[in-house]
Amino acid sequence: MEPAHPDGLSLARLAAGELSGPALTALLAHLAECAPCGARFGSATLSRAAAPPGGGVPAGSYGEALRRAAARVRGTARHVRLERSAAESGIACLLNSPEPQRPSLVRSSPALRTHALAGALLTASRRSWCDDPQAGEELARLALVVAEHLSSRLYGRVALEDLRATAWAYVANTRRIRSDYAGAGEAFDEGEEHLRVGTGDPAERAIFAGLRSTWLRDQGELDLARERLDHAVSLHRHTGSRHQEARSLISLSILERQAGNPELALGLLDRAAQYLEPWREPRLATAVTKNRALTSADLGGRTTVTRALADLDPKRELAYLDRLRTLWARGVLLVKLELFEKAGEAFKSARHGFVQARIPGDVALLDLDLGRLYLATGRRDEARARAAAAFPTFAARGLQRDLLRALDLFRQAGGMA
Repeated sequence: MEPAHPDGLSLARLAAGELSGPALTALLAHLAECAPCGARFGSATLSRAAAPPGGGVPAGSYGEALRRAAARVRGTARHVRLERSAAESGIACLLNSPEPQRPSLVRSSPALRTHALAGALLTASRRSWCDDPQAGEELARLALVVAEHLSSRLYGRVALEDLRATAWAYVANTRRIRSDYAGAGEAFDEGEEHLRVGTGDPAERAIFAGLRSTWLRDQGELDLARERLDHAVSLHRHTGSRHQEARSLISLSILERQAGNPELALGLLDRAAQYLEPWREPRLATAVTKNRALTSADLGGRTTVTRALADLDPKRELAYLDRLRTLWARGVLLVKLELFEKAGEAFKSARHGFVQARIPGDVALLDLDLGRLYLATGRRDEARARAAAAFPTFAARGLQRDLLRALDLFRQAGGMA
């Protein structure tokens, strides 16, 4: 498919220096290959200049100004293309070196100090979140090392602040996935400082708000998380980023289901499905399926739950953590069907996977689900044991909402007078 030509607003934002990150890179690469759009960018640049007192710019100066602007864009975009083509080999060079040596390699090699390499490291970080979040953090931190050695003259000081903000957000999210909520909060705060002095690009702010909202949601701060997500949805809609809007709508749906609003959650999933571009990120389509199954089961009877269960297949080609979460969701649906033995097997298998992945928060939440299952089947001693096992994790991470749920289960199982 032939790439779309940029609209006038995008060219005007480029001329005003308001673009950064992937949007800037993609637009520059297009302008380098498309002479008509290069000329249009020159027009956008000229339209920002004030006419001299008493008259307009002499007509003969327009052509030369346009040629200079287009040549400048093509030169910059050629540089961007060269950086992008070298980024893959740069990542290979870094990842084939021992982890402690990688920062010094960046400092000593000019070929590794490029914006494209930092962006490629962040892309690799994001892709690793659902297989190996620890590796995801290492990649994001390496992107920060690269960013600290980039030329503000070449790339722009405020654009580099956006890059650092994104890298810190990725560090934060990998920590959140691993249940390090305090460390995630520190990283988000650091990223927010860089975002505050960056370009103000709404796309960058929307992505940051969406990630931080998930951290808030995991800690039970549903109202604050909802505010962040509403803001992210609005910003994505403003920029026309429908796929990113779908991502935020899925997160908002998960939040509303947790808040006890299943009808609203289903409506949000329906909206997300309309905007989603599955070819860009197949796992989001899986997320819609999984969360629609869970939410429909909250609203429907046995037939609905059985149908929802058939939609969940943990054996599909999913990332490791996605397979575990799908297995977990199957356990929830099996409990609703009172197939307790099969549900227990699903919960225990998922729990073992999260133990292996060193994600204590999800291990503790599965302990609660197992404890409730044991209580429902009269195994009160085992229910108390599962609740007690979850206490230290929730208490150490300040998860007050989950700690209260564990205490309530412990009490129901006869652990308190």
